[in-house]
Amino acid sequence: FRSIGARPIDLHLKGFEALGAKVTIDNNKYIIEADELIGTNIAISNIDSGTLTIEGGKYTQTAIGTGTGFGTILQDSTGTFTINDGTLTASDTTLLINSSGKVTINDGTIETADTSDSYTIYMFNSSNSNVEINGGKIIGYQHETITVNNGNLNIKSGEIEQRGNSYAIRNNNTNNTGIINISGGTITQTGASSAVNNASSGTIEISGGNINSSGSYALYNAASGTINVSGGTSEGTVGIYNAGLGIITVSQGTITGTSGNGITGTTGTITVDGGTITGTRDGINVSTSNGVSGSVTVTGGVITGGRIGIIAGSGTAAVTIGKDDGNVDTTTPVIISTNTSTESAHGTAVYIEGTGATATLNFYDGIIKGPLYSIRLRGSGATQNL
Repeated sequence: FRSIGARPIDLHLKGFEALGAKVTIDNNKYIIEADELIGTNIAISNIDSGTLTIEGGKYTQTAIGTGTGFGTILQDSTGTFTINDGTLTASDTTLLINSSGKVTINDGTIETADTSDSYTIYMFNSSNSNVEINGGKIIGYQHETITVNNGNLNIKSGEIEQRGNSYAIRNNNTNNTGIINISGGTITQTGASSAVNNASSGTIEISGGNINSSGSYALYNAASGTINVSGGTSEGTVGIYNAGLGIITVSQGTITGTSGNGITGTTGTITVDGGTITGTRDGINVSTSNGVSGSVTVTGGVITGGRIGIIAGSGTAAVTIGKDDGNVDTTTPVIISTNTSTESAHGTAVYIEGTGATATLNFYDGIIKGPLYSIRLRGSGATQNL
């Protein structure tokens, strides 16, 4: 790596030399060259307002800590840090970001040891921190691959992988401390957890990329946060799970539930204006067993379920299909049941369950097509407005 700026950093330079690096000065910049640096607590730290660039090599941190002061790289400054190539490995957190600076990852490999119960990238403390991923591989095992406590994470390309049973990306931001933007790249969870978890009240914007979980949800909106999908592919056993009072909006993109629902909701809000949503079980399901349900508004897109296209009920639920504007569109949205499931109520495009509950269907536009029932209302609490 190179270019950490001209300023009094004698102790840092002596530290690099003690680790086996060669230090030279070129045009008021310090150039530090080494095939490999191994540190106990921290291999490299950027703790001022300068510029740190890694062009290649191998950097390893060996100790296992209990706080936030351990990692291969500690970015604890308002400066800039760029990784263009190289391999970063840690027994603890590999890249710890505790500042308002800018981190850019263009290439290289960043990973924790496969026995490490820690993060690969941890955005710890500053709401003004910014991380941009344009390439490379980021791999986690026992803990989240990337955790964002505060700050902005922009994923444009690259590969982010979780090989254990934790999340590939966990967003702990609240609604005013930062945002995650995913416009490209591949995010993969190969174990039994969600690929992307929006854990609090923060926002995740997805406009591209491929998100996949082989054993759980592709996108998990765990609380009152917002996930906006305007592109890309999201595939999991359930495509999106909206577990709380959160908001899901889909305007484009492909969402697939490989063994469950395309989108599962409870008390939150789901709005679909485009895209393709497919569930091996149901396309969209906001029917719960605990007597609460949210709302679904569909004004565009194609929603397909192997059992049911859209199901709502077992609480106070509202499903609106189309727009109540006096103009009837007979082409969009499209809600379909393919009748490939053998479960009860299979072959129904829109199912409103009103037994011991209040559930309403508002149907203004589109195509609703089921091999057994196009629309089925069950129970005295189920009503429809056509």
